[in-house]
Amino acid sequence: MQNTQTPAIGAHAHLAKGFNPESIGTPCLLPFQTYIAALEQAQADKARKGKGQAYAQLLNAFHQAILPLFFAEAQGNLSEVSRLMGIHRETISIWCKQLGLNTRAEVQA
Repeated sequence: MQNTQTPAIGAHAHLAKGFNPESIGTPCLLPFQTYIAALEQAQADKARKGKGQAYAQLLNAFHQAILPLFFAEAQGNLSEVSRLMGIHRETISIWCKQLGLNTRAEVQA
């Protein structure tokens, strides 16, 4: 039997092929074009390499969107960001390096 509920919230999962997130009217942190670009890149990567990287691409976009907000709230304090997010500070530091985020400079601006 197929599960049609999403585990986190128990809401109906959207199973229809070609589902368009804009049609449900739920606001999202990332612009819709980011999803389209990730999907197109994943399809191209899959054709060339056998698999896409859409999840990693979208996760990086999400981190780029939220990390500066948390660093601003924590006044650039990595340990405080870690406590607020519930994620080890080394993990956050790695994400920032991978994304080229200069969190202290952003806070001072």
